[in-house]
Amino acid sequence: MQEISNKMKILITYAKVYDMPAEPGRDAMKGCSVHYFFYGENGEALTPFTEWDMALEVGFQRNKVSLDYPIRAKIPTAPGVYWGDFRMVTGGDGKPVMKLTDVEFIEPLDIKGLLDKVAAAEQVQAAQADQSHTKPAESTSVKGTK
Repeated sequence: MQEISNKMKILITYAKVYDMPAEPGRDAMKGCSVHYFFYGENGEALTPFTEWDMALEVGFQRNKVSLDYPIRAKIPTAPGVYWGDFRMVTGGDGKPVMKLTDVEFIEPLDIKGLLDKVAAAEQVQAAQADQSHTKPAESTSVKGTK
């Protein structure tokens, strides 16, 4: 049977290992809990949107997955942008779902730095707009007649 997989950029916001010893009636559990958002190629999957109708949702729900314990070593930084490997698995309801199974670090996400870049770009745009409105009109000289 052919395995279906997909690779896409994700934003990991949290990762923590857990190691729970066996107790009566429960097996030992060991793994890594990871919280993430789909990122898009350049962050466009996280473009803010506005919804004023309080009955409707606004914002993004994080995804959460439990991965193998050693995966934590591949997540040195959060928040950070990562390549996420997704594989088709059977969900608890028997339906196929894409599950995050592995990650590869791309770069940290410096939220303050990102906001500073946005603010700087807005200042440049505002300055350019001001220049276009205050540009002196081209002088039209009329040749004098004698």
